[in-house]
Amino acid sequence: MLQQKDLDAVIIATPPHWHALIAITACEAGKDIYVQKPMTLHLAESFAVRNAVRKHNTICQVGTQIHASENYPRVVELIRSGNLGPVAAVRTFNVMNQMETPPKSIPPSPGHEREWLDCIKSRQRPSCSVFYHVHVDVPILLSLLALKLGRSIRFDPATEKIVGDSEAARLAVPQYRAPWKFPKMPPDGFNRGIQQSREQFGFSPQVLACSSTGNDSKKQQILVTAS
Repeated sequence: MLQQKDLDAVIIATPPHWHALIAITACEAGKDIYVQKPMTLHLAESFAVRNAVRKHNTICQVGTQIHASENYPRVVELIRSGNLGPVAAVRTFNVMNQMETPPKSIPPSPGHEREWLDCIKSRQRPSCSVFYHVHVDVPILLSLLALKLGRSIRFDPATEKIVGDSEAARLAVPQYRAPWKFPKMPPDGFNRGIQQSREQFGFSPQVLACSSTGNDSKKQQILVTAS
């Protein structure tokens, strides 16, 4: 299918353990991609997909359709406004805090898939491109790895490496069954992403620490901090 000259783009909606290999292969074939969530299952896969998209100038949208909702850009504007102060740690809660609403600055979405199709024609980067989503994907994957190991993991975004934990570093790279192999692609660092985070959100993470607490799977908590 990827050899068809009249095929411009593909939607990757397979089980997630196939996402990375299909996305990279599609990029190499010159096809634009829409990758359903979760984008990847392993830390190294997240970087490999991003590197392939960058290398082949691929238009990539990740299927987190919440970005097209009305509420999501309002939350982004709230963070950018500074009303919450510097954001260094994130926990998930559902509370009805009331505060002043910042003015709207983000235009409404035409729809997640529609935006992707429009960007294929214009060659503009969509709102949930891999370059944005890797900053969502990496903390999630690190937190799941910390949960699996039952201990904290430290990760340096500048080098894209897990710090001081050889077992965690080994488990961050997938082991595929034959004949599939994880592509050896040189990492290009989080430097561009760090600059983007600084410009968009007002902070520049240096080290992410993912902590897993408790042995009961129903009571475990995960904390991701940027220091």
